[in-house]
Amino acid sequence: VYYYTVSAVDKAGNESKQSGPASIIPKDTTPPPAVTGISAEVVEKERKVILAWETSNAGDLKGYYIYRGTDKKRMARIVGKPLNFKGKPQFIDAGYKKRGLNPGVSLFYAVTAIDISGNESIREYVEAKIPDNVPPRAVFSFTAKTTDEGGVMLYWQPSLSRDLALHRIYRDAGKGFVKFTELK
Repeated sequence: VYYYTVSAVDKAGNESKQSGPASIIPKDTTPPPAVTGISAEVVEKERKVILAWETSNAGDLKGYYIYRGTDKKRMARIVGKPLNFKGKPQFIDAGYKKRGLNPGVSLFYAVTAIDISGNESIREYVEAKIPDNVPPRAVFSFTAKTTDEGGVMLYWQPSLSRDLALHRIYRDAGKGFVKFTELK
């Protein structure tokens, strides 16, 4: 808070009494410094990302915002309110309802610092590659029929997995299943 008073001074240098004080709180438009030391650790089995960064030294820090996207130009804020931490800041992104992040994608994260006036620092980015450790969904409605020529026709509904590359066909002739062929 700043307080001001005004006095009048004549040409001879005589000064009047000061006016009553007026107070003002200037609007804070200065964002806090950008976060530093941002890192992303991918937990492969659970497909989650642990973000960490250095604590901001801003005196009026309210907290941090976290953003996520598939590229730096299209990111969504994934926290509602600024996150406030005691000690070293850390955020765990385990995906929707903690089910794990989508396998096989690269995600960009950004962290910003927010001050009590709502000023936001510039974004600092880090990339995390989520491993594809999830097998495709199984085929369904699988049947086998003989043809009039003595051959075999196999029918199935293909896997609905987005990253499906091919179907492998295995055959057992009494000695266990062995890979027979692959179809793209």
